[in-house]
Amino acid sequence: MSLINKLFTSRSIIINMIKQRGFDTSKYENYSIKEIDSMLGGTPAKISSDVNPLDIYINNKDNKIMVKFVVNQKLRINNLTNLVEDIITTHIFTENDTLIIITHDKITNEIFDEFLETIYQKHNIFIQIFWIETLMIDITKHKLVPNHSIIQAEEKEQLLQKYNLVSYSQLPIIMKNDPVAKYYGGKRGDVFKINRPSETAGEYVTYRYCQ
Repeated sequence: MSLINKLFTSRSIIINMIKQRGFDTSKYENYSIKEIDSMLGGTPAKISSDVNPLDIYINNKDNKIMVKFVVNQKLRINNLTNLVEDIITTHIFTENDTLIIITHDKITNEIFDEFLETIYQKHNIFIQIFWIETLMIDITKHKLVPNHSIIQAEEKEQLLQKYNLVSYSQLPIIMKNDPVAKYYGGKRGDVFKINRPSETAGEYVTYRYCQ
């Protein structure tokens, strides 16, 4: 599949993904593949913290999100590190903001993961890296994937009482890099509510602790 087709396919999935996180994506919807091709043509070859034509930048009242497409240059970990630091500074990212980076190259580096985790722990700025190949299908629409949702603080507290738990870590675990948890923006400490269909009860609810 060509890069243009990958961008076109992944974009609709990304739009749905961030829409489910509470952002108004209407400004970025319904672009044709020809328009995506034009956006790619207007994207600089050099990695930049600027909001380029392919990128998505939404500033809500309480938080903002930026989806940065890095597809024109061979990636190095130091390039990504510099990009993250520049974006945080240039776009004045603050607590509860999210940066999502879409890469053409696959990134596997534990040191870089530690760098992103440090930023989250220090500044409460959430950063995710998605390899574009993993965004060719919407996994949440697969018939074998039940409905997932991140529960809020009040429901989390009720959960402890309901099941007489001392810690959320007593729940079954879902890793933050699990494809479904990653789609919904699961962070360490979050609790997912999972609604599964049941032949006897109609619906079976379970919970998982994100780690």
